Amino acid sequence: MHTPPPSISNALARLAVIGLVCGAAACGPPPAPTASTPAGTSAASATPSWPLSPQEQPLPAGAGSAQPQVTTSARGLIASWLESSSDGAALKFSERTGSGWSPARTVARGTDWFVSWADVPTVLRLRDGTLIAQWLKNVDPAVEAYDIQIATSQNDGQTWSRPFAPHRDGTRTQHGFVSLFEWPGAAETRPEVGLIWLDGRNQALKANEPDGGAMGLRYARFDAAGAQRAGPPQAEGAIDDRVCECCPTSLAVSDDGLIAAYRDRWQVRGNAILGAEPRTREQMAQWLAGQRALTAAQAAARTVNSSGNVPAERQGLEPEIR
Repeated sequence: MHTPPPSISNALARLAVIGLVCGAAACGPPPAPTASTPAGTSAASATPSWPLSPQEQPLPAGAGSAQPQVTTSARGLIASWLESSSDGAALKFSERTGSGWSPARTVARGTDWFVSWADVPTVLRLRDGTLIAQWLKNVDPAVEAYDIQIATSQNDGQTWSRPFAPHRDGTRTQHGFVSLFEWPGAAETRPEVGLIWLDGRNQALKANEPDGGAMGLRYARFDAAGAQRAGPPQAEGAIDDRVCECCPTSLAVSDDGLIAAYRDRWQVRGNAILGAEPRTREQMAQWLAGQRALTAAQAAARTVNSSGNVPAERQGLEPEIR
């Protein structure tokens, strides 16, 4: 499922925090030329009056640190990472405070974890202060099967609940690439956590399907104590029954609801688009719109890239044909 990791020894020794400002010149109509921005010169190309000054902010991460992740909450930032050694792996985290990063706290450790440079754990704080953490545990290394583990803390990470798996299929398959988020619309005093993940339950080997089925994308929702919620929507379900097996997921909360981002997998056969279930022509229209957007982006990139050393290439939006 995963390719060998690049060299990431002690990758979290330092973390640069950079603030970006979206000013009127970038977000609104261009200003009129001035003495400092003569005609024919865009505001973007003029020297900004607020030069960026990145500053290193050392994290309390020890040797063998990798798999970094950063989440945000009303209190600020949480950075999490894994520290691996001959004794196994430990999930640790630190919060950004006014004086720097807090001392590292340990969520859990184990000798049977699934550790991958591409599939990282997470620590998230809900608005009531509850901490939610997730990592991966090996089930059967021979077939690269592993489960998601979730734990909660009500005392700023001093103690953690017994971990549990959000999926209940019981298959010896892959479950990973988790995106944690606070479920919108829950009562202020009873926040809920949601997650989406890649789920391999349909890839379990069967007599009538020796090669296994497709990887799917699923979701679940729980309260801050880890109890599964009844809904609506239902507490757990499928989002897409056929997706890429090894690409990360992401999720954003908008005023209109939840937006899940992931790499789909679908096929083109003549005039039909097929996946786990028959797809519609609407997907082909979306793909063609994506190709037009890519062409426009490449044209802009060629205009900006005056060096000519990094030619824009078409990639990433081709539908898979088998």
